[in-house]
Amino acid sequence: NWHAAVHDISYEDAKKLKDMDEVDGTALTRSVGYSMLEESINEYKPYLYLVELSEEAFETWPIHLVEGRLPLNDNEVLISEHIISNGGVKLGLGGNLNLDLGNRVLDGEIVYGDSYFTMEDGTPEELDISISRDLTIVGVMNRLSYRLEGFSSPGYTIVTLKDFDEMDMAPKGGAKDLSVYFTATNSRKVYDTASKIQKDLAIGLEDIEYNSALLRTQGVSDIDGFNAVLYSLGAILILLIMLGSISLIYNSFSISVSERTKQFGLLSSVGATTKQVKHSIFFEAMFLAAIGIPLGLLAGIFGIGVTLYFVNDILAGLMSSLSVYVSITLSVSPVSVVIAAIIALITILISAHIPARRATKISAVEAIRQSTDIKLKSKQVKSSALARKLLGIEANLALKNMKRNKKRYRSTVISLFVSVVLFVSASGFSMYLTDSVMNVYEDVDYDLYYFSSSREQFSDSKMNKAYENILALDSVKQGSSVDSSYSGLYLQRGEINKSSLEYNSLGLEGEKGYHVGVDILAVDQDTFTEYINSLGLDESQFADNSPVSGIVIDRQHYYDYEQKRYLNTSIFKDKTRESLSLNRSNYSNGDEKIIQFDVKVAAFADTAPFGIGDYSENSGSILLIINEDSKYELISEDLDAWWGPNMFFKADDPYRAEEDIKEVLEGVEVPININNIAQSVQESRKVVTIISIFAYGFIVLISLIA
Repeated sequence: NWHAAVHDISYEDAKKLKDMDEVDGTALTRSVGYSMLEESINEYKPYLYLVELSEEAFETWPIHLVEGRLPLNDNEVLISEHIISNGGVKLGLGGNLNLDLGNRVLDGEIVYGDSYFTMEDGTPEELDISISRDLTIVGVMNRLSYRLEGFSSPGYTIVTLKDFDEMDMAPKGGAKDLSVYFTATNSRKVYDTASKIQKDLAIGLEDIEYNSALLRTQGVSDIDGFNAVLYSLGAILILLIMLGSISLIYNSFSISVSERTKQFGLLSSVGATTKQVKHSIFFEAMFLAAIGIPLGLLAGIFGIGVTLYFVNDILAGLMSSLSVYVSITLSVSPVSVVIAAIIALITILISAHIPARRATKISAVEAIRQSTDIKLKSKQVKSSALARKLLGIEANLALKNMKRNKKRYRSTVISLFVSVVLFVSASGFSMYLTDSVMNVYEDVDYDLYYFSSSREQFSDSKMNKAYENILALDSVKQGSSVDSSYSGLYLQRGEINKSSLEYNSLGLEGEKGYHVGVDILAVDQDTFTEYINSLGLDESQFADNSPVSGIVIDRQHYYDYEQKRYLNTSIFKDKTRESLSLNRSNYSNGDEKIIQFDVKVAAFADTAPFGIGDYSENSGSILLIINEDSKYELISEDLDAWWGPNMFFKADDPYRAEEDIKEVLEGVEVPININNIAQSVQESRKVVTIISIFAYGFIVLISLIA
């Protein structure tokens, strides 16, 4: 529960920020330092990272207990269950931690932030110990959000309580080790508040972080595209409904006025003024509004209430990453109700205005005789023999009626026309909205994955054994093992799509041409065979490894930070190429050496094997899928060029499968780097489901209006 955070702030500035009128509430945290976690089996996460939190910070940060309680003082600590599941270190309630804490240092320089564990020329970073702390474990929490503990963070975050109010909020040797998480008095002005903080406290822009996920739910964003889409969607919805309502209500009034033209004429003949006739029609409109608007508002509130009731579990599931169940309840905004009522009233008054105006322009005699409504001669209602033959007697009667009273039937035809247009517009709008959401929330076909970037693990047969044992589990339905490497190729301008030259980050390197990255993915034999069969390719195409044959996926799906939107592009203009000339840099002997090799292109494909995305997330890269047995033929001079293997698994019950996989990994003594993404995948699918529900609901609403 925070709008923004200011990092690396001094004690004096933290006090000033806390007292600002624009700031509603603050929560303080302080990074104490890193301590070695003995016996951690994850070599890339060898530390404990201690953070002190104020009492408010325990309410502000997403901290959720698994067991135990929160710390009551700075001698007690709350640890992450990730230490046990990922690090393999058995810590429990009541245990003691004797920590020697300090900064991470590499080559005499402090390593700031939570960047990944660093090694340079084979020499790992070290700790510069400055203090010692003895802490008692009083609780275990879920792993913190990646916003607070990044995926590449080298330390498992543990937290303790600190009463910052008892501390002297004054500069201590110029130290800037605090972070202040704050809520703005007006969330819509949080960016202005941050600018004021920058100016008054001389804070760097890079030291301010925004809680964009929370702010977006309040309609606040610094992304122009987001604001444009949000308000454009609202405007389009209101415009569609108003256009439909105005035209259809107008037609209703028009037909009503046309039916009662004689009555208005009689009123005029006994002395009714133009103003009184017009007032009569508007009185009717207001009478209908007095009934229709309250009923409409109640129906809208009831309808959204029923919808929320049925989609509550889905909506709550979107917040399952909080590890708590958040029930979504109906909340009626008085301001929204008033605005809706005003818009509805304006719609009705506009709809009644034109018929009322027309009614007052007809003289009493013309109105009584209805000479303006029906002006026709026998020839005008005559229909052709061809029309009678083709359309039949029913259509012939309809045609004569339309000719007899064109105004009345023109209104009817326009009503039907507008109804069709509204239905098609609503359907098209909903379809594009759903497609846009699906474009952002790309689905994946696996539930769990194992990540390995250790060269030692790659050459160890333990990984192959682990993969085979995991596939044999009853709880695992499908799996794949993927090794990856990176290379590149050069293309000339004429070989590249125009859109890629415009959007992609293709670097021009002199006469060589534009550099395109190539992510080489070596897939296990069973998965590769299933993949090429799904593409309708013959296995014999991949039997000869001179040169190695592969499948190219030329699609880039990525977020463009300049345009602030997702883009879908492709690089190759010619999708019939038969070979690629690749190159990569080899530093195995200390000096850079460019290795060149050719790959035969068996096919260009739009889909990837199980476990691999159907696109590159890099704007200037393509994917090259090869058989696992071919990887040594392709790159044999430098085995460190292969990063992996990574393993992907699908399961009916991902959470049970996760526990089973952990047991297998423990049994073969490899790091338990298993990640369960079933939760985030379900969240993405739920977003699409919710959008679909509301999109089809809108279509039904428009259809009912029509």
